[in-house]
Amino acid sequence: MSASGRYSRYFMRVHVKLAGVLKSLVRKEESDILTVELPEGAKVRDLIQQLYFKSVDLYKRVWNVDKNCLMPDIVIFVNGVDIRLLSGLDT
Repeated sequence: MSASGRYSRYFMRVHVKLAGVLKSLVRKEESDILTVELPEGAKVRDLIQQLYFKSVDLYKRVWNVDKNCLMPDIVIFVNGVDIRLLSGLDT
């Protein structure tokens, strides 16, 4: 987000590589890599919210709606680094 709290007008394309059972939760033509467009400056949290529009089943498997957090067995890497070592969902 920009300093004003609003998203930039520019977009970035994010490639999400799915592993294990998560692959089976998306359409076959999307294989194991999803491409999601997000506003520049978006966070991992924003990406997770966009998964809902790609696959509701994937979103429900990744995100615990009741507790508003990742499912405990989900690990997310950004450029090869575990987000828990960075800024978590605000990475």
